[in-house]
Amino acid sequence: MIGILPMQVEVREPYGWRLIQEFESPQEDHLLLLPLTIPTGGDVNEDEGYHHHQQQEEEEDKEEEVYLALITPGEAGEARLLQYHPGTDSYLHTGVVLGGGGCEVMGVGGYRSRNGRVFLVSGHACPHTPTSTPTSTPTPGFPSGSPSLHHNTTATQGVVESGVRVWEWVSGGGERRRVTLLTHYPLPSPTDLQVMNVFGTACVVVAGGADTRVLCEDREGPPGVLRELQRITTTSPYKLSLAPYKYPGAMTTWVLAVADPLHAPTTPTSSSSSGGRRGGGSISLLVYSHHLARFTSLQRERLEGVVWVDLVSQGPYLLLAAITEDLHGHTDGRLLIYRIELRGSGAPVPYMKLVQEVSVEEPREAHFTPSATPGKVSLYVLTRQGRITRYSATGHLHRLQWSGEVHLAGRVRMAVWRGAARGATTWGAGTAVTRLAVSGRGCSGSRHLTPPPRPALVLEERYRAG
Repeated sequence: MIGILPMQVEVREPYGWRLIQEFESPQEDHLLLLPLTIPTGGDVNEDEGYHHHQQQEEEEDKEEEVYLALITPGEAGEARLLQYHPGTDSYLHTGVVLGGGGCEVMGVGGYRSRNGRVFLVSGHACPHTPTSTPTSTPTPGFPSGSPSLHHNTTATQGVVESGVRVWEWVSGGGERRRVTLLTHYPLPSPTDLQVMNVFGTACVVVAGGADTRVLCEDREGPPGVLRELQRITTTSPYKLSLAPYKYPGAMTTWVLAVADPLHAPTTPTSSSSSGGRRGGGSISLLVYSHHLARFTSLQRERLEGVVWVDLVSQGPYLLLAAITEDLHGHTDGRLLIYRIELRGSGAPVPYMKLVQEVSVEEPREAHFTPSATPGKVSLYVLTRQGRITRYSATGHLHRLQWSGEVHLAGRVRMAVWRGAARGATTWGAGTAVTRLAVSGRGCSGSRHLTPPPRPALVLEERYRAG
């Protein structure tokens, strides 16, 4: 379905949104939409990774294909990959299905390997407990001492393990594609995954159980086979965010933020706004060291009830948005904005400064849309009622200000990305536009135990002329 937003959708903002497409679930259940970008050809840039959280506006001139992963929930869930077609300005099924196999699909990512082959990764949470031991168990250490991932040895015995699956994506004739499951890495039910690229080596960062694990392609092994590079232990990592950062006059590296709702660090930092609060929750901030070939810890910020983090690069600094939920039976939560500066050579000295705090009723997610211009950024915040508020800042960043709002009742999941307008869009070819996918179903509090199913939507932001 293509058209203007239907009248039952409340829009209160100066610009507006255009409805690109909507997806109905045949099982009358909620759907999840996640955007996914993969480079289409040429050499692999050694400083790039591709995932729905990592699109930088300055990368828009590079060739890449934009896909949507349409995920159905539950144990019978699966992820269907949809490809963007400029002629119809819509997303059509590629024929690729990442099956859950009795597990819930928790996230997807993709990358082009050093030899040009395309691989997809998916995280799966399974309700069963394996009754047999895999033939190979990855151990810390890279590149030596860590066995590669392996095919799922317990699946043949009727048990499917939680973990990460790696699929190779190949042409299937014409525009159709197909995937082949290559490997499976068993780990406690993953809650989030991200993809990055370090000097041409693709890595998958996964949160699950009590660890955040970094799995990287083995340069000495076949493409698509991963080894464990690192295991970062906290208490219950829930949400990850990766962003590239370029030191002045130096190479680009990666910064990782981990939201842990349960962990309470023993030494709160001075910039924490919750130093006087009781209870758990923290944000771990890490930077990738090329010299050590691993992430090193920069700072752990105590933050009670943190459930979401999102990073974005802004020239000489980074911004981090954090969402907290109230743990005492109230509906109020908080949106916190931190400015992060990495200074010095060798071991960076972090400076994580809280610059803004906003009280939000039942917040759920927050997503930045980056810009090549430092200080020019937008942030979209979603609540459990389906209300999306946009905050924007231009010039030298001091505070994000309210700049628009849209209410999409019942939607509780969101993704935001930027891309080039093409095809049937109202903008000229190549114009950068912001698109937003909203999905899921939910209601405020527990008044409705089974909320009604609602279509998943893809929207495009409309800008005032000039």
